[in-house]
Amino acid sequence: MKWLIALCWLLSIAVIHVPAQDKTKDRGTLRGTVENQQHEPVAEVKVRAISRRTDKLVAEATTDEEGRFSLPDLPEGRYAVVFYSPRYQQATIQSIEVKAGQEKRLERPVQLKPTQLYAIIDGAVFDHRGYLVPGARVVIERVPVQDEAVPTSKQEGITNTSGEFAFRLPGTAARYRLTASAKGFQPGSLTVDV
Repeated sequence: MKWLIALCWLLSIAVIHVPAQDKTKDRGTLRGTVENQQHEPVAEVKVRAISRRTDKLVAEATTDEEGRFSLPDLPEGRYAVVFYSPRYQQATIQSIEVKAGQEKRLERPVQLKPTQLYAIIDGAVFDHRGYLVPGARVVIERVPVQDEAVPTSKQEGITNTSGEFAFRLPGTAARYRLTASAKGFQPGSLTVDV
């Protein structure tokens, strides 16, 4: 009987080690580099991963001095990846797949083209109660002034975690229509002149 009590006592003080589940197993990483047309690295480029399934911003990074970026801890799925820098035209990879537990490297550097004279249209998307809406899709398109012949020009972006967006456009006089949409909300439009 004493040995049974001693055994129970030993079992009650034994430390059972259960390894913690690795949360990174169900996530992947996207890495790559950004360069200019002279094949030089471009630093300070914002890189945003937007889920193709939900149209929401999932992760954001900034390129380092070597033009490298890393978007770790991405849930498995397909993403649009947007590259933005004030000195360059925005670039977008429309769809890239990230697999759980794997690192996806871009096969070649993303090459950005410089912009000349430009205008910035920025703002934020709010819901009907005045709350900011992160992850909203914002489309900007050139519209004619009266009977003006207008070349087709359309860009889209996703609001950041603060509900903000920004577009860089040619620095010529023009009229643009902004349209914001998000899951569960009616789309809204606004016209602006540059």
